Order: sequence, then structure tokens, then C-alpha cells
Amino acid sequence: MAVPRQHDPELEELLRKGAAEITRLNPHIGAPPPAYTDEECAAILRDDEELDALWSTPEVQRAQQLGYSASDAVSEDRGE
Repeated sequence: MAVPRQHDPELEELLRKGAAEITRLNPHIGAPPPAYTDEECAAILRDDEELDALWSTPEVQRAQQLGYSASDAVSEDRGE
């Protein structure tokens, strides 16, 4: 259950000032995201397909069915 928020003008002003300072020091944060070219979009889609192919191998599917995760493999490699 959510607790009703109380209106705190001092806190809101502090948040506004903090946000203004962050965007002043890091203007890229408030900037619109760059537009991708058609070639970049195609490369991203190719990479996505390659990742899907890697994650859909029989070995990966068996590991997922057994509940074996990547962190389990790392722990095993470390001898933990």
C-alpha cells in the first residue's frame, strides 16, 4: 500500500536545483538521444539476431531448464 506523499516545497525546490546543477554539469543528460542512421539500425538488428542465436543454442536451453545461470558458471570457475 502506498503512503500518501506530503507536499514539501523546500524538498521540491532542492530537487529542482539539484536537477538544474546536474544538467549544467552534464549537458548530454538533458539532450535528446541521437538519431541512428539506417546503417546503424541495421547493424544493431544484426547484432541482436546474433545474440539471439547465441542464447538459443541447445546448451543454453538445457542450462536454463536446469536453472543454471551465468553467475553459477562464474562461481564454479572460481571454485566457490
